[in-house]
Amino acid sequence: MTFKVWNDNFSVNNPTMDADHQKMTELIGHLHELVTLQQNRSLINLLLNELVQHAESHFCREEQFLREIDSSDLEIQSIQHELYLEKVRECRACIERGEYSKARQIIPFLNNWFLYHVETVDMKYKQ
Repeated sequence: MTFKVWNDNFSVNNPTMDADHQKMTELIGHLHELVTLQQNRSLINLLLNELVQHAESHFCREEQFLREIDSSDLEIQSIQHELYLEKVRECRACIERGEYSKARQIIPFLNNWFLYHVETVDMKYKQ
């Protein structure tokens, strides 16, 4: 499977958010490689932990930004962010059970959801 990778078309003209978005796509791509190769579970779990931490930090910054601009999208964005994190946790649970094929099915969702979210939702706030 080919993943979309970060490029300037995904830029929201906010260096912090752009760096977060780029890092997220890199983490997801690396996760895909490790799971496809069925690498050591502990290595994959370390990466999944990093992905969760990065996503939580990014979503927190994004939601703070939405509060600052008094966006009506804050509640729906918060719900969407939590659903995304649930999918990452689901992927981690699959890895912990040794269900690499199930994890491989979740990873494209993570990539596609994230980039779709950037392209359609986050672009509304392009500065």
